[in-house]
Order: sequence, then C-alpha cells, then structure tokens
Amino acid sequence: MKTTHFPVVMAVLAFTAGFAQPAFAQVSRTPWQMHEGQPVIKLDAELPSNGALPENGYIAFQHAAIPAEGKGWVPAPNPETIGFGGSTASQIDAAGGTCRRAVDYTYFQTFVDVPAGSRVDEFKIAFQGMDDASRITIFNSTYPDGQVVDGSYVTRAAVGSSTATTDLHALVTSGRNRVVITQVDWCPTGNTLQSAQVQLNGSTVKTAAVSAPQVQANRPTEFCSPATEGALEVTFVNASKQPVSFHWMEFDCAEGGGPELAPGEQTKGITYPGHIFRARGAGGQTLTHFVAGADALSFVVNDALVTKVAAEGEPYTEGNCSPRSEGRFQVTFENLFNEPVTMQWIDFDCNPKVLRQIPAHGRTEELTYPGHIFRFVDKTGAQLRTLDVAPTDEQPYWIADH
Repeated sequence: MKTTHFPVVMAVLAFTAGFAQPAFAQVSRTPWQMHEGQPVIKLDAELPSNGALPENGYIAFQHAAIPAEGKGWVPAPNPETIGFGGSTASQIDAAGGTCRRAVDYTYFQTFVDVPAGSRVDEFKIAFQGMDDASRITIFNSTYPDGQVVDGSYVTRAAVGSSTATTDLHALVTSGRNRVVITQVDWCPTGNTLQSAQVQLNGSTVKTAAVSAPQVQANRPTEFCSPATEGALEVTFVNASKQPVSFHWMEFDCAEGGGPELAPGEQTKGITYPGHIFRARGAGGQTLTHFVAGADALSFVVNDALVTKVAAEGEPYTEGNCSPRSEGRFQVTFENLFNEPVTMQWIDFDCNPKVLRQIPAHGRTEELTYPGHIFRFVDKTGAQLRTLDVAPTDEQPYWIADH
C-alpha cells in the first residue's frame, strides 16, 4: 500500500553460493541500469491486498516481461544504489488506473562476476525504501532464460522490520550472473526503490572501476561510459530536418537506449560526468558522439552535422590505419549496390580521405600499397564496408551486403 510519506524500510534478499576458495576482492559488479519496460497495464480483476505472496500466486508479476540486454537500458538515477522514484512517482493515476486494478513495472540490472574458484559464503541484496514489491531473476550459463524461486520475491516491509534472508545459492554460478530486479507498483501515489546494495560476506560490493574514455581528435577510441558520480541534467536537441536518436553507451561499451526525437524536438535527461551518447540519423548512420560534463550539457544535432556526415562519412572508429608499406599494385573495386557509394582511403593517422564515388553497379581502379585500408559509405555517410588490400587477394573486391 502506498503512502505520501515514506519511512526508510529495509528488506534483505540474500543468496549464498559456495565455491572453492575465498576471493572477495575478485568479485565485482557493474553499476545499476534501469529500463522503464512496458507502459502501465490495466487489469480486468482487482489484485489481492498483496499480490507478491505465494498464497496469491505472485499474481502481481504475471504480466512482467524482462527486457533483453541492450536497447532501452540507461543508467539508474544512482548507479551505485538505484535511487529510483519517490512518494509521488507512481504513473498509475496518470494512465487512468486505480489501486490494485493496474500494475507498472520498472526493471533494474547489474552484472555480478564471480571468478572460477572463488568462494562466496554470503551474497545478498539489501533493499531500502522499496515499495510495492520486487522480484529477483538470475541469468547465467546455467539459466540462460532466467530463473526465480519462491524466495526471489520481496514485499515492502513495515517500519523497522526486514524480510527473511532468501537463499538463492542454487541459482548462482561462477562467471557472469545477470541480476535483474523487477519492481512492481500497483497502487498510487508512490513508487520507489531507494536503495539496492549488493553485499558479499557482510560487506557492500562496489562497482568495478571503469576508466574514463580516451578522446583523440574528437573521436573517442573507446565508447564505454565510466562509472562516475554527480548527476547532470543534459538536454538532447534535434535541430535537424530528420529524426534523430541518442544512444547511451553502456559500461561494457554496448549501445543502449535513449531519446528518439522528431525534427525540432528536444528533451531533458539525467546522466553522469563522462557518460557517452551516440547520435544516429534517420538512416542509422552515426552522426557524432557526445561526452557529458559540466561544460557539455547540451547535445545538439543540426542540419550542418547531418550534411557533413553525408559528405565525409560517419566517424571512423575501428582504430586501424593504413601502414607505410612498399610494393605498389593495382586494385579493382566493384559496387554491387543499387545506388552510388563513396570510396575513402584511411590514411596513416586513421583519418578517412574521400577519393571518389562509384556508381551503382560500377567499378573503379586504384594504385595502392599492401595493407592499405579503404572504406565505403552510402549517401547518408553510413559505413558499408572496410577492406585492407593485398596483392595476393582475389579481385575485384565486391562492395555489397555481407
């Protein structure tokens, strides 16, 4: 049941796993990520007063659908503790729902790495300020589709009390364990998960240190957002004439979710210093990368940037440069696409240099040197293919989908 003022409450979910030898320092986890999931779901029948109890069949979670890794996941408001919601955060009223006749799911994930040979005597997640209920799902090599048990469910505790320690040792394996919290709200006005701390052998497990991205010539060589603190409000602006999407680059360098903006649209969001966002145009082409900071709080895409990428190609990020080699020879490239492609040479400093256009189904020849790299982009600037050439390769080189 929701109330306007939330006391600090504690619910402890624990799972214990035994491995061969103590190795606390080696066990690490990634910062918490959040996914908003599906919109509020209105129910045909009213939930019982507590839909997260076994006698009620955990009915409050029957419509939950944990999102796959990747798209849609963004940093939690506080990557260390989650810090989600509050006393007025419920979306049920705004969606036209009423108490126990609607559910709203929010998802949180962290990846816990347990090295082979490690020993974990006690491993638990301690919740503070959690309302209405949560469920833990473990994904790993043993349970690739995720697994829950009766003890995976935790309900909001009364002031000064906690839930029983839950033993999930049978679900935990050495290696990568994806731990997902499904947070359910079934009654307005509040919806909160103040804190979820991963605890190992009585101590809180901190997130693994991630180095800030290196930036050279406005081109990050790595696109991994670092685990930093100090929330920043940033503005995403699409000042171009085409749809643009912004994608948060996750801690493991995977491309995540972010706002999708129509021409002329803008929106605000919360991120952290050093976090990286990739901007994509209507054709899926990478337009640029933005790095958040105290002096970088507006991420603006305009027509000039779109035009520049179309003419010069999207940022080249593979990190391979043409070598200074000897033995000049001739190569032939054939464009199998139904539209022209632009041919570029990647120079000795890894910078793309536009050479010429190859017509649809056309050919071109070039005198070059062993190991030199050529890139081909479409009319939007999206990279189609890169090739490093050698005199012993079969020719022509085909520019096509592969």
